[in-house]
Amino acid sequence: MDFSQIVSFITQRVRSLGFEIYDIQIKDMGKRLLVRVFIDKKYGFVGINDCAFVSRNLERPLEQMIDKSFILEVSSPGADRELKKDEDFERFKGMTVEVIKKNGRKFLGKLMGKVENEVFIMPKSDKKIHSIKFEDILKIKLHPEI
Repeated sequence: MDFSQIVSFITQRVRSLGFEIYDIQIKDMGKRLLVRVFIDKKYGFVGINDCAFVSRNLERPLEQMIDKSFILEVSSPGADRELKKDEDFERFKGMTVEVIKKNGRKFLGKLMGKVENEVFIMPKSDKKIHSIKFEDILKIKLHPEI
């Protein structure tokens, strides 16, 4: 079984349904395969009906491709999603993010944007825009305000 063929099929099918791929995880658990598909929308957020729709459209074809029992999970990246692509930084500009630097330092702030290799954040503590080199960031994710 070729995982790259499965990933390619899922990617094409999800795009044909009008969604984007955020991430695909395939884990061989011995007797079963776990297939996790995280979907996104260019505009708006993914809901439960979107996940069910994509799941229904993936399940049968995957049964033909996968030669063992599998579990298919389709979900959204979540409200605290990690920002991975350049488009994410543009889409979520102005929202609160949590930055975790490689040195372990963490802070919250408003995402002001990303230009080339730098991310611009306005921390809540000082209201000045700070530039952080992308290579110094371990993770940057949305931080939903309650």
